[in-house]
Amino acid sequence: MFAPVIRQDQRILDYGHLRQLGQMYQSRGEYARAFTFFVNSATGQFRLEHRVQGLRDLAQLARLRKEYSKTIAVYDVIWRIYEEAKGKDKGGLGGAFGDLAELHRLRSGSKEIWELHCKSQTFQTLQSIAKALYAMAENHRWEGNHEKAIQLNTIALKISTDLGDRKGRADALWGLADVRRRQSEYEEAITLYSEVLEIRTDLSDREGRADALWSLAEVHRRLS
Repeated sequence: MFAPVIRQDQRILDYGHLRQLGQMYQSRGEYARAFTFFVNSATGQFRLEHRVQGLRDLAQLARLRKEYSKTIAVYDVIWRIYEEAKGKDKGGLGGAFGDLAELHRLRSGSKEIWELHCKSQTFQTLQSIAKALYAMAENHRWEGNHEKAIQLNTIALKISTDLGDRKGRADALWGLADVRRRQSEYEEAITLYSEVLEIRTDLSDREGRADALWSLAEVHRRLS
């Protein structure tokens, strides 16, 4: 999909200059030229976080042009980078996935386009990204980075909810509930665990249902 002509003189520019030029042309509405510079910043021999930022710039450019299919395709590339990073939150990947929240906001003005996307490979792409967000949130939860875990799980929850992915929604709710339990916010944890229990019961997820019941019992024990 992305196959611009890359001139040799552009290859020798460093990341900062490539991005500045891309942003300059984007601000002028010269999207084709901006596209080339952003591609170079995303594919050059730069640090991982710089390449991810280059991809985020490409996604932003596609959004400006209302090319939502291309926008989501860029996030698919970012998700593959996440996979290669073996679950580590490297190079601002969490922030890149956070951009999806804005894409979902745009959905309200392009419902027909979004529904069309959800009938295509895009559904699997976004579902995979939600799983990646949940996995990163789990890493942060175990490391005690509760606010980061909440942020990532909240985005995963929104994506899963919008897709109608109930299992993904239950997983994200579980992550949020466990953080609230660890923070001794037991009433909030009970509310979240209860919804997890309801969803997993509906899905006939016996193991997941048992985990939810155990967690609810543990929270109630701490409240007593």
